[in-house]
Amino acid sequence: MHEFTDTRDDSTLDEIWLVEHYPVFTQGQAGKAEHILMPGDIPVIQSDRGGQVTYHGPGQQVMYVLLNLKRRKLGVRELVTLLEQTVVNTLAELGIEAHPRADAPGVYVGEKKICSLGLRIRRGCSFHGLALNVNMDLSPFLRINPCGYAGMEMAKISQWKPEATTNNIAPPVYVHKGIVNAAKVLNLTPSAISQSIQKLRVIFPDPLFIRKGQGVTPTAFAMHLHEYISQGLESILGALDIEGSYDKQRTITIATTPSVGALVLPVIYRAIKTHYPQLLLRNPPISDAENQLSQFQTDLIIDNMFCTNRTVQHHVLFTDNMVLICREGNPLLSLEDDRETIDNAAHVLLLPEEQNFSGLRQRVQEMFPDRQINFTSYNILTIAALVANSDMLAIIPSRFYNLFSRCWPLEKLPFPSLNEEQIDFSIHYNKFSLRDPILHGVIDVIRNAF
Repeated sequence: MHEFTDTRDDSTLDEIWLVEHYPVFTQGQAGKAEHILMPGDIPVIQSDRGGQVTYHGPGQQVMYVLLNLKRRKLGVRELVTLLEQTVVNTLAELGIEAHPRADAPGVYVGEKKICSLGLRIRRGCSFHGLALNVNMDLSPFLRINPCGYAGMEMAKISQWKPEATTNNIAPPVYVHKGIVNAAKVLNLTPSAISQSIQKLRVIFPDPLFIRKGQGVTPTAFAMHLHEYISQGLESILGALDIEGSYDKQRTITIATTPSVGALVLPVIYRAIKTHYPQLLLRNPPISDAENQLSQFQTDLIIDNMFCTNRTVQHHVLFTDNMVLICREGNPLLSLEDDRETIDNAAHVLLLPEEQNFSGLRQRVQEMFPDRQINFTSYNILTIAALVANSDMLAIIPSRFYNLFSRCWPLEKLPFPSLNEEQIDFSIHYNKFSLRDPILHGVIDVIRNAF
């Protein structure tokens, strides 16, 4: 937690760690020695979080909240309120009415404290977090003045829900800490994602951490759950059991425009299925490309876009020449590179208004200074259909011409200077995706396919 916070930079993704501890008292920065009454055999550790002394142990769900508050434009008070309300909402799902208190951070059921909260902010980033009492032994709290309050009574969820454990309380916590957003991204219900987390709990049933000195080392469950969350929960699709077919299947999402998808996905499908036959491929549309990648809403994007986000990396798959096209039988085909006639013809404009096309747009304008633009579209399929059914001309990448000429009666107009213009098509991905060996392998397979 400290290492993560100390080494993170502006491009580091926020993370939430859900853990349990073996029995330990932690003394916050404001803690006083007299509030530790009889520690006995339970170790006392000095902590750099805010607040005073508290107890952690098995049956208590601890959540470490590692957020860049500057990036999220959150104040400390806002974060505390959000965390407290998260717990209130979680308990409400379980039929337990709880509330925060203005005079003492945390969440309470009546006068009893059920959730403790302590944070530290460093360089605009939060760490530490909250501790929710689920089905723990509360007697160690009698050895201290919890959070500096003598005689404060503690509560736990199992007093109202005897079946509650940290294994089955985690999904409601995640619903309110980000599962709802993840569900929207994945087009799944929050309950479906909660069920997938339950499956992980079955695979890795021991949620305890092993203490090492003053730190903690996560168990296999925590490591895997952390990995899934870091990848935007996309990998959890592979844990779902939908119609009995997805329980052993991983989904890779490759976002494209419809036209680029038609061009590259047949090649990609054949290559991936040769090396990873178990994978399920999904092709969502591109909406906000940089946001889709930075928020792990898609694994890969293949397009000719330009990215400024430092977390997004790319590799050029292929470079294509630009060609001037017309319909079969267009009178211009009988002319020998008649620049003036071509310049005066009606054109369909395809080039999108993006930074990486500015130079190409300028050079095309210099080639055809008097061209008449009768139609504009971002959809190259529409462009091809229009050209095939009119006397308009269009400039498109040659690979699209080769593909579309199988569907429409299209021909190339000879224009050598235009053929020298080129455009790159690249595979884009979040650099943190390379932590996933399967996705890393898929990227290599796609690059080799072209």
